[in-house]
Amino acid sequence: MQKIPIRRKRVPPKKSLTPKQNLIKESAVQREKIEKLVFIWQEKLFSQPTVPHLTLQKAVTYLQPRTYAEVVEERVVQAWCGYPLCSKAPQTIQQKYKISLSQRKVFDTTELTNYCSESCFRKSKYYTLQLSEEPVWFRDLHQPSNAHIVSLEEDFEKAVNERRKSLKAGRTNQDIKQGYVQQLIGNVPKNAQENNALEIVEKTTVNIPSAPQVTSFDTLEGYKIEIKNDGKLPTAMVLKKRKEDNKSELNIQQDQEKEIVVDTANEDDIFNTMMMLKDMSLDKEPIHGSSSKDKSSKIALNNSNNNKSLSNNENRNKNTETLHTENIKLASQDENIQQVQTKPLPKKKKKKGPELSLFGTIWTMLDHMTTKATRIYLNDLEKHQRRLNVMLLLQQENRSLDETSLLRGQIFSERILETYYVIRAQIGIKDNMEDDIVNIIKTFRLSDASMVALDPAQCYMLTLVIVKSLSDITIAKDCTSWRAPFEDCCKAIEQSLDMVDACVRVLKVASV
Repeated sequence: MQKIPIRRKRVPPKKSLTPKQNLIKESAVQREKIEKLVFIWQEKLFSQPTVPHLTLQKAVTYLQPRTYAEVVEERVVQAWCGYPLCSKAPQTIQQKYKISLSQRKVFDTTELTNYCSESCFRKSKYYTLQLSEEPVWFRDLHQPSNAHIVSLEEDFEKAVNERRKSLKAGRTNQDIKQGYVQQLIGNVPKNAQENNALEIVEKTTVNIPSAPQVTSFDTLEGYKIEIKNDGKLPTAMVLKKRKEDNKSELNIQQDQEKEIVVDTANEDDIFNTMMMLKDMSLDKEPIHGSSSKDKSSKIALNNSNNNKSLSNNENRNKNTETLHTENIKLASQDENIQQVQTKPLPKKKKKKGPELSLFGTIWTMLDHMTTKATRIYLNDLEKHQRRLNVMLLLQQENRSLDETSLLRGQIFSERILETYYVIRAQIGIKDNMEDDIVNIIKTFRLSDASMVALDPAQCYMLTLVIVKSLSDITIAKDCTSWRAPFEDCCKAIEQSLDMVDACVRVLKVASV
């Protein structure tokens, strides 16, 4: 048996890489090495519960905000605080959101669960702000970092203030100016002079063709050409029918009948006919079509009864009949004209946007009106049971009451006091609250006239809020007889006691 030789495919020799491909390969290899180095520094931060101060400072050169967030996540998985200098267990927070009444904001507290306390959370965020977003393979790894690390024993605010003072003291005015100039020079492109070669190109204007003149010969088979020229739209040619050809056959027949009547009658016959029409009260023009028809029917009956007496005046009867037919035709035309009525164009409906409820309106109104003076007045009244001078409080806020604000305050206080007397009778309060209500209204900032123009429901609820805030202070806690009628007053405007209490909190915690 002869062995059949196996033919193997020849492997083509590898082509040598181009210089560009060599550069890409070298950069990819270098990038992979640096990524491994970054992971080693990440391991140093999350592999042990407490990291030395110097190690955390050196890690700034190799970390980005994204990679540091991964370190915090790994430490939390191992039940350590997210700040590498702290080895305590992270805290557990049941409340997901935190509401700040002073700042009027809602904060998400889920990130606090990665740290043992708020102090470590601040220090970790301060460390994150010092990390650069620049990729690590673009950096100079041999340059030492000047990051500021706040230790666990130091107070965060004091440490940051001392750091700022030291940085300001180390730099002179000349250094600041030089750094600013270097920053401006760095923003200028390198080839700025070459790229700034501007060419001046003149615009070529095109003459607008004028509209053709309309002449008497521009008619095509009864249609006349009109040019429609508008400044916003292009010119257009419109064919409209000539007005001379719009005469109906009815008008032509009426003209012919009028000419026949005038030509065939003599002067004596016309005079006798007019006298007869006057005796029969037919010389007046008909007002409506129905009255003209009634008159024509009466004339026809009179003519049938007086055929014998008017047998000798046949020409006169013909003239009267032609006049009656004309009156009837004209009356029928009046009916047709009166029946044509133009239809009014439908009005466009305005889109209705979302409207605030009564509670939302009063809440936002109180948020805009209340000031620091309102809070100080109510707090002092609650603690010391005394009424402060409102004018002194306004002077401390550098507020001056002009004529418009005084007028708005007077109108506002009158409406609130009128409603207060009604509520006072319903609840049965015997204490005098008029002075306190007027003083609270003086502390309001009525910057808009719409705040004074209240509807009855808004005025009623706003008075309930002011009365509730004063009743909690002035009325003794043992006296609870007024609370049940007060809840009935709240239900009268479809509001609950909790809604009124929420508005009272806005009134007591005014925006500073």
